[in-house]
Amino acid sequence: MVEIMSQLPWARILDATDATVLITDARAEDNPVVFASAAFERLTGYRRCDIVGRNPRLLQGGDCDQPALETLRTAIANRRSVVVTLRNYRKDGRPFWNELHLSPLFDERGDISHFIGVQHDVTARMEADLKLRRDHRELEQDALARTRDLMEANRRLEEEVAERERIAEVLRGSEDRFRDFAESASEWFWEMDSDLRFSYLSKSFASHTGLSPEGSLGKTRREVLLDRLPDLDPEIEGTFEDHFRALEAREPFRDLSFPGVTDQGERRVFRLSGKPVFDADGRFAGYRGSGTDITAMTRAEKTVRQSERRMRLMADALPVLISYIDKDLTYRFNNKAYADRTDIPREQLPGRHLREVLGKERFDEFKGYFDLALSGERVRFEYVSSIGGKRRISEANYIPDIGDDGSVAGFFSMIADITDRKHTEEALRAARDEAQRESATKSHFLAAASHDLRQPVHALELLSASLQDADSEEESRAIASDMGRAVRIMRDMLGALLDLSKLDAGVVEPDIDDFSMTETLDRMKSEFELTARQQGLDLRVVGSSATVRSDALLVERILGNFLSNAIRYTKAGRIVLGCRRCRDGLRVEVWDTGIGIPSDELDAIFGEYYRVQNSGRDRDRGLGLGLALASRLADLLGHELTVRSAVSKGSVFSVTLPYGSAAAEAEPSAAQLMAAGFLGRTIAVVEADAGMPAGASVLLAKWGASVLAGRDADEIAGRLKGSRARLDLIVVDQGTNLGSAAAAIRALRRHTAVDVPAIVLNGTDNAAGIAGRGLDNCRILAKPLDAAQLRPLVRKMLET
Repeated sequence: MVEIMSQLPWARILDATDATVLITDARAEDNPVVFASAAFERLTGYRRCDIVGRNPRLLQGGDCDQPALETLRTAIANRRSVVVTLRNYRKDGRPFWNELHLSPLFDERGDISHFIGVQHDVTARMEADLKLRRDHRELEQDALARTRDLMEANRRLEEEVAERERIAEVLRGSEDRFRDFAESASEWFWEMDSDLRFSYLSKSFASHTGLSPEGSLGKTRREVLLDRLPDLDPEIEGTFEDHFRALEAREPFRDLSFPGVTDQGERRVFRLSGKPVFDADGRFAGYRGSGTDITAMTRAEKTVRQSERRMRLMADALPVLISYIDKDLTYRFNNKAYADRTDIPREQLPGRHLREVLGKERFDEFKGYFDLALSGERVRFEYVSSIGGKRRISEANYIPDIGDDGSVAGFFSMIADITDRKHTEEALRAARDEAQRESATKSHFLAAASHDLRQPVHALELLSASLQDADSEEESRAIASDMGRAVRIMRDMLGALLDLSKLDAGVVEPDIDDFSMTETLDRMKSEFELTARQQGLDLRVVGSSATVRSDALLVERILGNFLSNAIRYTKAGRIVLGCRRCRDGLRVEVWDTGIGIPSDELDAIFGEYYRVQNSGRDRDRGLGLGLALASRLADLLGHELTVRSAVSKGSVFSVTLPYGSAAAEAEPSAAQLMAAGFLGRTIAVVEADAGMPAGASVLLAKWGASVLAGRDADEIAGRLKGSRARLDLIVVDQGTNLGSAAAAIRALRRHTAVDVPAIVLNGTDNAAGIAGRGLDNCRILAKPLDAAQLRPLVRKMLET
């Protein structure tokens, strides 16, 4: 805590001043010091580490019988402010007089938290007082001695009548001088002759002024003090000219401040008092007076003024409205922000009543708070006001100003605008509620996913055991068919889960371009026509030549989910995929004659793991992830997704795509048509996992491509040497080993001396891992995947 306090802005401000400050922790045992200013180290010689954590009585040494200590202890026990003068000791053992101003600090509950003590070194003043008393004693002793001399003189006068008048005159002069010295302030004494030149300077003159008495006698005050200054403020110089004219007029003066420079070049300030002296005939004989060194006092006053100025600047810099109101509810101080809020010039606010500034309505509203503050209670409340035509929320804090006697002189008012904080709190609460809702939904989703993932794995284990014990080929085919169904369920679920996780992580970057809907609709037909026919459904695709602007692969994923749902939930009838040209874009629709969706479930069907009329969790009726994925993809692309449905009649799902440029509607070239079917293209397939069937190579060959498959790049390169074929694409299925995949691609590219495009089928979907290995023109697909994902990407890579 000590380190924290020493780093606070106000601590650095105190360190930058000459103020000697100690702060103690009133709540800790023995009231230890928690902060000491830099000036404290200079005053006492103790470092902060010497005093922090200890009681300030360390400074008393063994001198514990001072009466002021009892006054200090009583004030601390009663939690009151106090001013005492103590004799303390520096770390080197030298004594000094310390004037301590101690005040308690209270927290927001009104409990005492700290004591703050401001120390002033008054050693010079105390020593001056002691010297003054000694000088008085000396003067008294001198007077007694002179009295004895007078008595002796009187005795001699009785014997020497001729000398009586002369001795009496001398005694009267001595008595006049003593009285003049007594009337003047005591520090050092001086006399001027009738020419206003110093004719006498006491012995203490040199020690207090730093000037040589011998070098000052016979000179005027201007020559001794002012002429030694290299520069002088014009205003001060004018004041002294007035003083010198007053001397010429033989007028007395008191407490006149003079600047001066010692023989060592140090600037000091002196305060002088004097009165004119006249002889028995009334003729002017000169001046007599005293002088005081007030350099330390002047510097202290300057420090206080600078501190007050800094405090005012700090108050003006704060965005809080600060003011001080006395017990009569009259302004005594306000910062700039407060004056700006009232539209009253700052200098005109002090002296005005709160009712005049706030208005009667607001004053009556706050009157109860004012009374509480003036009763000594801290007050905090919020209120609403209109500032610049906008609704603002403010927080007011009233802190009573309680004196040593317990009376309340007024209160400090601090008002802060907390509108933004309130809005932030409301936003945080809303965000917290939304996060809690999302967390609950995600927990439900993960619980359901965990159950559905375990089921096909469990089924595969049982089917695998059954396959080993199959008695006939027909039974084996039936079991293999069931195993294939379980694998498809797992593939679909893992693919959907991975897609959703990628969308949640924000790693899916749409590849926006203009494309014709003709190819997209054709691919949808070829991909789902056989499945629909096997279900006894009639799939019709209405062609469209419209050009749209979006990500073709992601659009196909959306439409694929629409068609998959339509097939699953339609027992008999027809499914139609078609397009409608609308003003705001091309609306692609999927119609079915399925079971339909109740109106109260239309909003819920796009949530994860929601399946209509599937309480038995029949996995042939879907996993409940397709529509959630379609909705996320539509949001990512910024496309509107809608649904209309009637129970037992069917549903219509649609997505609206923005139109693309007309130039993209041109008929595809023969080369593009060939590329779309992969005819005449040579594709190298590196399948390093010997334990898995060569799925990618079989699928690509089925689409019409010429496939060169092998376990590594060297094997494929050997086949290329004996062939005239030009390599068009590299497909690497390397599991999770991106390093091996990158090495295989580089090896084949070196063999062909061409930057052949490449696709990596990977189990981690770590696109950054490939990009970080310096490979360009390379795409990555996460496994498991199906033909709907692989075919459009292969086609696009062949076109580059």
